[in-house]
Amino acid sequence: MSSEELGSIGQTHFDHRGGSAWTGPSLRSAADPEENRQGVDDEVQLSRPEELALQLLRERVLERSRRCLGLERPQIAFLAAPLSPMESFVGRLISDQNLLASGRCGSWPIGRIKAAMEEGMTSGLEETLEILLELDELDAGSWGKISAALTEFQRKIQAAMTPD
Repeated sequence: MSSEELGSIGQTHFDHRGGSAWTGPSLRSAADPEENRQGVDDEVQLSRPEELALQLLRERVLERSRRCLGLERPQIAFLAAPLSPMESFVGRLISDQNLLASGRCGSWPIGRIKAAMEEGMTSGLEETLEILLELDELDAGSWGKISAALTEFQRKIQAAMTPD
């Protein structure tokens, strides 16, 4: 199937009520016109707005961390982040930030690296909120998830700074 055919099969859209969804004929029916059922659309719910907010937060924090660390686009394949429980989501985010920070180990003092990572978290959070506000997507559920992520991030940082 050519890219032109794929582009005409259906569309992906975002809305505040249900996140992103695929609407249009299924790939199978588009590939085989004889099986195309007239008037029937398939719709798949991919994620809720809260999940989209967390995915956006993760993406913006990692991008801002990379910039704060002064790194070019890394050739790193980040693993998919679990969206729950929140401890796992934040743990994976911090782990990915540490992976980025490893690009500066030995060339920057550890204090400068930590400051860049904190700035990456802060500016990534700010950018996420700006985007969600601009798109009118910052509902109570999304705000709750982002707040919970920030609280967990602060808890993990404090725990790491507290000597045993």
